[in-house]
Amino acid sequence: METGTILKAGNSATVVKIKVADRILVIKRYNLKSRFHAVSRALRPTRAIISWRNANRLRFMGVSTPQPLAVIEERWGPLRGRAYFISAYLAGQPINEVIQQNLSDIDVLNNCADLVLRILQQFCRLRLSHSDLKASNLIVAQDQLFIIDLDGMKKHTSNRKFQHAFRRDIIRLLQNWRCGNIFHTLLKTRIREVFPNV
Repeated sequence: METGTILKAGNSATVVKIKVADRILVIKRYNLKSRFHAVSRALRPTRAIISWRNANRLRFMGVSTPQPLAVIEERWGPLRGRAYFISAYLAGQPINEVIQQNLSDIDVLNNCADLVLRILQQFCRLRLSHSDLKASNLIVAQDQLFIIDLDGMKKHTSNRKFQHAFRRDIIRLLQNWRCGNIFHTLLKTRIREVFPNV
């Protein structure tokens, strides 16, 4: 990781882009913020494993997300330490950057809204919630919208809990754009048309 290009240097996770042989990879290391945090997570599945499972689930279900390649865990018997999730690098742009660069192009804005609605419809059909649906986790590439940062994603069996989590996802999504922003207004209108009960 020390030889890679840092994409995110957060307290809870560090993300780097690195070239290995002829492939460009993304390594996400889930950090342990304190001794208490390490103890609290030692007997639970790591966030890297959760990301791995969720990425494979999405790809199996036809939802676009970068190809998961590997998980590495530091372990001492049953106790888990730091963990790494490795995926293929996706050359694209966060959707908020695409929108910001094209605020005067209604066709681009409508296309972005279509891409977002397709993801929301897939999540609704599969009864999934993301839990951190910010614009930086929605990447436009190859004329598709890819979703990343999957360690908080959940599959719901209870319709009531799903509706609550899905509504929170939509609220978080709309917070990416200021109220009154042209794309905020467009997306909010389109979401109400497709999901009148949310």
